[in-house]
Amino acid sequence: MDDVNKPNHYMIAPGIEAIDVIEAVVSYFQLNAHEGYLLGNFLKYRLRAGDKDDLQKDIDKSNVYRGKLRAYRGQED
Repeated sequence: MDDVNKPNHYMIAPGIEAIDVIEAVVSYFQLNAHEGYLLGNFLKYRLRAGDKDDLQKDIDKSNVYRGKLRAYRGQED
């Protein structure tokens, strides 16, 4: 596997990468750039959780972006 262009920790299933899921979700919900960035990072860390870094570390990182997205939208966490 190509560690730069297609790292294993971003492969969700054969032929499906985390970026594919992120692009589909952001497009479906028609998010602005900032929301897309925040949701994309949330999804990135959740989808790779435990495959690159420690599972809890990835979950914690995703929760940071979840909180930032909720704050941006004026929602309580």
